[in-house]
Amino acid sequence: MVIGRVEFIRPDKLAYMRRQFRIAYRISELCRTDPHFRKIVGGEEALAVLHVKLKKGQDFKEVIPECLQRVRDATAILSLSRCVYSRRRYREIFGIGVQSARAWQEYAFLEKGAAPTKLGPRPLLGGQLEGAHNPFILDKTWWNFHSKHGFFFALLDVLYGSKTKEVSCSWRERLERAALFAGRGWQTPDPVVAFLYNIFALESLLLESGGRTEDLAKRVEAFLGWAGFWGQDERFREKIEDMHTVRHEIVHQADTSKFTMDHLLFSDDLVFNLFLNLVKHVRLFKKQEDVIDFCRKVEAERILGLKSRVRPRSFRAMAPRYTDKDKDEI
Repeated sequence: MVIGRVEFIRPDKLAYMRRQFRIAYRISELCRTDPHFRKIVGGEEALAVLHVKLKKGQDFKEVIPECLQRVRDATAILSLSRCVYSRRRYREIFGIGVQSARAWQEYAFLEKGAAPTKLGPRPLLGGQLEGAHNPFILDKTWWNFHSKHGFFFALLDVLYGSKTKEVSCSWRERLERAALFAGRGWQTPDPVVAFLYNIFALESLLLESGGRTEDLAKRVEAFLGWAGFWGQDERFREKIEDMHTVRHEIVHQADTSKFTMDHLLFSDDLVFNLFLNLVKHVRLFKKQEDVIDFCRKVEAERILGLKSRVRPRSFRAMAPRYTDKDKDEI
């Protein structure tokens, strides 16, 4: 699994891939000479591996902040794959530097060709990062869900893979920014913060600078109003407007009194389904102007009472059924 320049691999695969990452010494030698490194690669959690080429005379410590930020961003985008696939009450929070210090996450840096000590080669630098995390296991069930029903692999293809040139640079940046917002919403245990991250993701995708609540409601309705899972026509738009009003009260008045778990879970559904239809229809949506133009055409059909011909028949939508337990245990 590769996200940007960060590759996630199983610990037992590192020994077979060390040459790919230009690690000079055998993993067994490094483990034998350094208990900290042995602890990192001896567990069951996935490793985030990043190769960085230093400039001539550059101090290795100068690139550490950039490395850690790249891993943070990659784990945030990977966290987005939990949306709809998983329930928030399961608290599958992983990453480095994420909210709520529940544990320590180890890391290590290896310098290419570092001279061995008398006991053998040693990692150049290591330490621990405070942050909440769960064992990071991407199993066959997760893979099958996103292969058949989700958007995650298609999103990676647009951001970093074979379809990067099919969309404009500005639209790709918006998609990535929205994915980071929504992914970080799955890294925080705070429901209000998670809700705000979701709304910021929706705004990044559908609104220009200074966009209004009414605009957001119409554009979400253009993409998902046909599904009927969250109400029809005016009822659906009113639900979106209510959600966005709650967002404004939290941000501008520090008032969370009207926020409910229903707002969070509704925003989860919208984020998942909007990404699903955007990245599965790259030929239609190559830039944000295409998205806005599509929404205006769908709105015009609605006003004229016409059956939509603009919206593709290949649009899809999913809406999990949330129980009271799903809400109470978030």
